[in-house]
This record gives sequence, structure tokens and C-alpha cells, in this order.
Amino acid sequence: MAEDLISSTGKALVYEDQVPLRWSPVEAPLPAAQLASLDQRNEEMLAFIAALEEYKGDGADDEHEPHRQELLRVEHKINLLLEMVGQLLARHADLPGAVPVRLSPGAIEWRSENAPAVGERLLLEIFINKKYPSPLVFPGRVRQVDAQDQGGAARIVVEFEQGSDAVTHALEKMIFRHHRRRIAHVRGHQSAQGS
Repeated sequence: MAEDLISSTGKALVYEDQVPLRWSPVEAPLPAAQLASLDQRNEEMLAFIAALEEYKGDGADDEHEPHRQELLRVEHKINLLLEMVGQLLARHADLPGAVPVRLSPGAIEWRSENAPAVGERLLLEIFINKKYPSPLVFPGRVRQVDAQDQGGAARIVVEFEQGSDAVTHALEKMIFRHHRRRIAHVRGHQSAQGS
């Protein structure tokens, strides 16, 4: 069942990376106003992440190629600036340690030596974008805690509670972009080895 929460029997796409993650227990379901505020913030964060990750085609046949090249140079400089600002923010922010995660639109899985109990309610902070170290925040409930591995870490699966359709859709799009980049990276790596 836990695997179903993450990847819908292995067929759905998941976001897999090593990211800073923090969780804290909550005693009761969050009030509707707080959930709405979290949804709005998460939706804004996901839109910002999408803007940072916006994909540009190669545009080699573009009749405006000189203008396009100038825009790409400006975009590159802005990306460098964002990277530097993100590094400065990360140094001064109280970021938690990075852990390998598997994220779906409805659940998250990670390993930790400090595991919550099954059924416990949590508030999760997930720092997805390294250029902008601000978290997505989700309330959730622990659905599974597997036995600790040889390193002493247990596998934890948390199902998100509530969440707007807009946030779910934005998460699906982010996960798809991540999947598409991984495929492009693998193909590029295979092409480079074949040359």
C-alpha cells in the first residue's frame, strides 16, 4: 500500500532527489484557514519554481536569432545571480539536512534514523529548489514506517492531507519536468559515451 501512495503501483512519475526536509508533529488537523494559506503559499512557490525551471527550445530556425541569443545571455546572467543569492540565503537560513526523497503529488517517502509513529500527524517542510531555499509546506499523516536498515534509518511514507487541486496539478507538472530533465540527461550521457 505504501508503494501505491508514492508511485501508484510503480506506473506514476515521482520526483527523486536529495533535498533538505524537516518535519514536526502536530496534534490535530490544521484549521481550514491555515490549510488555505498553505495551499496559496505552495501554489505560489510551485509557480515560482516553474518559472525558474522554464524550458527553452533550441530555436535554431528562429528568424530573430540575434535577439534570442541576447535574451539567453541575459537569462544566463540572471540565473547566475539567483544561484549566488540562493547560496547566500542557504548559508544564513536554518536549513535541515538533505535526505533522499521520493515525492508524488499525494505523498512523500524518505529515510531517517529519527522516525515518527504510524498514524502521527506531521507538518512537512520540503526545500525543492536550491536557487530559492524556501520550503513547500504540507500537512500529512504517517502511513508506513519500515524497519531500520543497516545504517539505522527507517523508511517513512507520509500521505499528504488535504491540498487544493491547483497545488496537486502544479506538483504533477513539476514532477513531469524533473522526469523529462532526467531522461534528457541520460540520453545526453549515452550520446556522449557513444561518440
